[in-house]
Amino acid sequence: MGRIEVDQIEYNIGPRQLFKIPHLSIQPHVRIGIVGKNGSGKSTLLKILSGILEPDFGHVNREGIIAHIPQFSQWTSHLSGGEMMRKYISEALEKKAEFLFADEPTTHLDVEGIKLLESEIKNFAGACLIISHDRTFLKQTCQTIWEISDQTVSVFNGGYDAYVQQKEDREKQAWEDYHQYEQKKKQLEQAIKNKQQRAQGATKVPKGIGAHEAANFKHHYQGKQKKLDQNAKTMQKRLDQLEVKHRPKSAESIQLSLPFADKLKNKPVIHADYFSKSIKDEVLWKDAYFYINGGDKIGLVGANGSGKSTLLKAIVEGEKNLNLSSSLRIGYLSQKLNELDEEKDILDFIKDHSEHEETLIRTVLARMHFRGDAVYKKIAVLSGGEKVKVALCQLILSPFNLLILDEPTNSLDIESIEALEQLLKDYTGTNIIVSHDHEFLANVTNKILYLANHQLKLFNEDYAHFVKTLEQPESTKDKTQLRNQLMLVENRISDILSRLSIAPSEELDAQFQAYLKEKRAILKELEE
Repeated sequence: MGRIEVDQIEYNIGPRQLFKIPHLSIQPHVRIGIVGKNGSGKSTLLKILSGILEPDFGHVNREGIIAHIPQFSQWTSHLSGGEMMRKYISEALEKKAEFLFADEPTTHLDVEGIKLLESEIKNFAGACLIISHDRTFLKQTCQTIWEISDQTVSVFNGGYDAYVQQKEDREKQAWEDYHQYEQKKKQLEQAIKNKQQRAQGATKVPKGIGAHEAANFKHHYQGKQKKLDQNAKTMQKRLDQLEVKHRPKSAESIQLSLPFADKLKNKPVIHADYFSKSIKDEVLWKDAYFYINGGDKIGLVGANGSGKSTLLKAIVEGEKNLNLSSSLRIGYLSQKLNELDEEKDILDFIKDHSEHEETLIRTVLARMHFRGDAVYKKIAVLSGGEKVKVALCQLILSPFNLLILDEPTNSLDIESIEALEQLLKDYTGTNIIVSHDHEFLANVTNKILYLANHQLKLFNEDYAHFVKTLEQPESTKDKTQLRNQLMLVENRISDILSRLSIAPSEELDAQFQAYLKEKRAILKELEE
């Protein structure tokens, strides 16, 4: 039975203290999720606990073998990112260790891969420590959350949902404390002002009285003035001693102007017609037919190797049988960041690509936690997660009306993912997003493009309903698939009719008759 105890450890990077932790304990069989902002020290803590790094002060006592699932860094072979992560996981599990330390283990894994990993962690005999930005994964696997913030570790028991609830309760209390502080501050300031005004008027001699009476008046009210001044000073002292409560941070709303926004809203911007794709002799999908309208938020879902990134590139390049609106302006975030000018600072790089005012640029950057002088950091010195955030801000602030994002949450911390979710909700253009983060897809998409069994289908429903559709019994699922197929056939019939009205031909008429026949067959099956 393994055990790890942390006693009064400190770790510094140059003059900066990364964290100071009085005590932590890892008991047998626990499942602990580690969360925190990019750069807070999550991976460093994992390395210290495993003995790869030594703390500057304090001790870590270890009993037991530790297996590691390392963080994915870069492609070093012909394997895909998902295949490499599966290899890391398999090698770690083969060690039969007392501890499993995993650093972002869901990176590049598809839905099936994540479910398999969840099962392995639940069945693991020892203790697990997991760094992850995947909230659904943390909910499924962890009973305790360690949050690294303010150079220390806070422990939250009860799982990820309990952690979120406690954080929300703290934020609510912070707002209540702030409002109470502001109210008390205004009351004291007004009371001081009233006392000072009364003190100033206390010795003002009324008109129309004699010199003797005026002297008596002054003598009587000088004492009163002194008392009012003393009261004002006492109140000022209370005001000075009042514990300051700062206003909690809240996201500012943003309004981005996009090219052809009104023209494209709810109008077809991408039309796939008999769209097929193969790589060498392998068919990825065949005869796909779908419309994507302006303003749609599309989640592209499929297994590793099914062709998701290939489809994104096909859209960017406008391949044959994939008709794009001439008004589309496409911004593309690939998994390999290679278009950042590392010689420039963040603000100058964004300004070079944006037509927006600097105030709005700074607002968007602040949403992604680049505040104040942080916008002057050189891109070359940024972490991987920070570079992803810069690339996302650049796309959102550029004159694009279609954003294509391939795994945008990779390398981002949970707080940054939630900030990105809000930015994408505010974005009025069209999105096509590949992500293995279930909660992210559920929060930012309203339709699903599903790639499976060499078929590419559009589901006109959000991610939660899409998942329920897949989980339906086969008989119900078959009916749903028939209804989706009927919709596609009817769209094709409408498309051919419009083309026949412009330029009739025997070929189009033959296609029209074939689709009518297919429609009748589908309707018959639905009636059975």
